[in-house]
Amino acid sequence: ELARLELEKEKLEVEKLRLTNPQAGGPAVTQASTPAPSYAAPSPSELAEANAKIQELEEEKQKAERDSSLKDQEAGLLANRLPKTTTPDRAADKVSRRMAMIQQATLMGRVTEWVDSPDAGSFATVEITSPENVQAGTELLIRRNGGILGKLRVDQITPDGTIANPVTKFAGVKPVQGDELILEPPFVGPIDGDTPDH
Repeated sequence: ELARLELEKEKLEVEKLRLTNPQAGGPAVTQASTPAPSYAAPSPSELAEANAKIQELEEEKQKAERDSSLKDQEAGLLANRLPKTTTPDRAADKVSRRMAMIQQATLMGRVTEWVDSPDAGSFATVEITSPENVQAGTELLIRRNGGILGKLRVDQITPDGTIANPVTKFAGVKPVQGDELILEPPFVGPIDGDTPDH
């Protein structure tokens, strides 16, 4: 539909050019050719009509583009609202539900610093934003960009700060300042390969 409208618009623009410039678009006239008949300039009403048709086609084309974009958006919303039971792949269904739980989990705190010390080992200093839900021994997941980076266990809570030690290994990607800390949601089952975007 968009291609058809674009083609019609181009044809009208060529016709408008022919009306305003009789030399454009016609066959080349050689000296041996029969002289071209006298040309009558188009009336203002003809030019206005051509302009109106071009404007009408442009508006119709823009409307078709908006309708197409709206349909795409509606299709995306509908796909997100479909019941999860319609997903044929049960593993994919579990992954999507797990990701939703991770994203909706309440923020408990944030990593303020990650320390790799040859003497004390690796640990994180953290800021607890929900102290009523966190005490020594609480295990917190590290959330980054909707994924889980690993797990920390709160070790010391003092007025000067909170120390948390790693429960999982951080060989490659390590926690950084600003990583979010959440309580572990009741996952639908263990899923491997949950790696956040870095």
